[in-house]
Amino acid sequence: MADQKFGFTEGLLITGVPALGYWLAFLYELGYCKYFNIPSTFIEIGILNILIAIVGTTALLAVLHLFADPFYVFFGKAPHAIKRALRMTFLPLGVCIGLVFVFKYSFLVAVIIVCVVGLPIALIEFVIPLVTQRGVQGYVAKLEAASNYDYEHNTSIMDTLAEKVGFKAFSLFFYLIIFSFVVYLAGGFNAQMKSDFMVLKGDPDMVVLKTYNSSLLATGFDRSSKNISAEFKMVAFDSSLELFTLERIGPLQVKSLHTKE
Repeated sequence: MADQKFGFTEGLLITGVPALGYWLAFLYELGYCKYFNIPSTFIEIGILNILIAIVGTTALLAVLHLFADPFYVFFGKAPHAIKRALRMTFLPLGVCIGLVFVFKYSFLVAVIIVCVVGLPIALIEFVIPLVTQRGVQGYVAKLEAASNYDYEHNTSIMDTLAEKVGFKAFSLFFYLIIFSFVVYLAGGFNAQMKSDFMVLKGDPDMVVLKTYNSSLLATGFDRSSKNISAEFKMVAFDSSLELFTLERIGPLQVKSLHTKE
């Protein structure tokens, strides 16, 4: 029985790890292409893509940790109820901010999205307990009582699903979704922050954004404004190897597809 269990676990790792690596590499490339408005049909996954996804995601996690560290230090000694309410509020806000970043929405749209999502959650987590737990003394105690009430009654869809599939399986699936989203953002983050690009010399010069099927996907760009063109061109390797230079021309700016001139 033990041998069968080990064999199943080994088989799951052999098939699951490559699939996970491919999935994360695809999401990373998808975030990269989304920033430059490159259609997803130009995504191809290889070993190099998987390695780039791992490095890029590690870099983004390091940046997020750097910005989050003061937050944890400041709230490190706060009561558990406060930290839970903050976590429940800022997690969806982080997802919204990431979507705003990748989809390049305007500042006004970003503020509207954050308000529409963040304010109701903050109201539920920090204000509603004052009404529903009037019999409990103390603000922190009210938050704790509201949290315990939600936990005991399991009224939400997420709670019901977790109860059906099991807490460990649900937690694994939940964190996979969160990490997948972080990988997607890492691709967009890399595209927005990338400085060094291959430039094809010509009239006009063209910047190479990525490779696809042994060809270069390139587009025109303005050196002063750093804006790229919305028109792409496929250039064969054999016709361009003697015509390129590596230049620090980024970060490049991309107009949103939602923008109308």
